[in-house]
Amino acid sequence: MRLARPDARLFALIRDKKSRRKIYLSLAALLLYVLIIPSLILEKSSQRELDSLRIRQAEFHSLSREYLLLRDQIDGIERRLSSSDASGIARAMDVIISYLGIRQKMRSVKIIGSRRVSDTLAEETAEVQMGKLTLNELTNVLYRIKEARTVLLLKRAAIKKPFEDPELLDVTLTVSLFGKK
Repeated sequence: MRLARPDARLFALIRDKKSRRKIYLSLAALLLYVLIIPSLILEKSSQRELDSLRIRQAEFHSLSREYLLLRDQIDGIERRLSSSDASGIARAMDVIISYLGIRQKMRSVKIIGSRRVSDTLAEETAEVQMGKLTLNELTNVLYRIKEARTVLLLKRAAIKKPFEDPELLDVTLTVSLFGKK
C-alpha cells in the first residue's frame, strides 16, 4: 500500500466537483470578507470625517459673517471719528439742537470732564439740560445724537414733567463725545 502525499490528497479534492465548488465558494466568501468589510469601515470613517468638516465649515461661515459685520461697524465708527467737524461736545450739541430748531429750549451745557480712552482716542463728557420739550422733540434729539457725524454716546437721561404743563418735558442728558487725540 502506497501512502499518498498530502499534496496529492489536495489535488484529489480539487478534482472532485463538489469539493471544488465548496473551495470556490469559500474563496469567494473570504475575498468578499477581505474586500467589503474594510471598505465599509473606511466609508463609515469617511462619513464621520465629512460630517465633522461640514460642522466646522458652518462655524467658519458664521464667524466670517460676524467678522464682516463687526468690520463694517468699525469702519463706520472710524469714518465718523475722522470726519468729525465739531471741536467739542458743546459745539456738537449746538449743531444738533440748531438743526432741530429748538436752540431756545437748551438751558445749559456743562462740561463734566474729559479723559484719554486709549493712545489715539479721547472722551469728553458733558451734561446737557433742556426744558419744555415735547416728546417728539426729545425723540428727534435722541435720534440726532445717535446718527450724528461725530461719535456721540448718550450715557444717561433724566426726564421730568414740569408742574405747569405735564405735556412738556424737562430733560437732562449726559453725553460723551469721542474723538481722535
